[in-house]
Amino acid sequence: MRMAALVGANVLMLLAGLGMLPLLGIARSWRLLTVRCGLAYLCGLLLVGIVSAHLALVHVSFGWIGLGALAALSLAFCAWRLNGTERPSWRRPHWINAAGFAALLALMVDFGRAFRVAPMRRSDSGVRRMGDLGAQGPRALRLRLGRPGRVRRHVVPLREP
Repeated sequence: MRMAALVGANVLMLLAGLGMLPLLGIARSWRLLTVRCGLAYLCGLLLVGIVSAHLALVHVSFGWIGLGALAALSLAFCAWRLNGTERPSWRRPHWINAAGFAALLALMVDFGRAFRVAPMRRSDSGVRRMGDLGAQGPRALRLRLGRPGRVRRHVVPLREP
């Protein structure tokens, strides 16, 4: 899966969760929605998981069209619910916030270039080699863990009184 598709799916889940916050009673105005928008991704992930699991029960797939429709429907209900409430006021960001955002943006661009050059398959191969004993075969598993019926010498059995 390409990086852009993964980012797009996560953004749609974020938007779906942002639309769910007023419906759940977490944000009762536009101002509270901007303050509590950190919960949006988690709510969107739960919403997409619940809807896709229920659709899977009736053998209906949930792809890009379903994800986009769910995000649009959620945002429409959000706008309807928050119609006429207090809007947030814009303030100029503090210099430390702007510097932190610029550093985060530069780090994301650098990571994006790194993963475009060397995909994730090559970067996690060392983890697979060291951690996955089952992929090495049954002989390596026996050598690493010992035989099933063998009692180790350093384990002292408990005695009953």
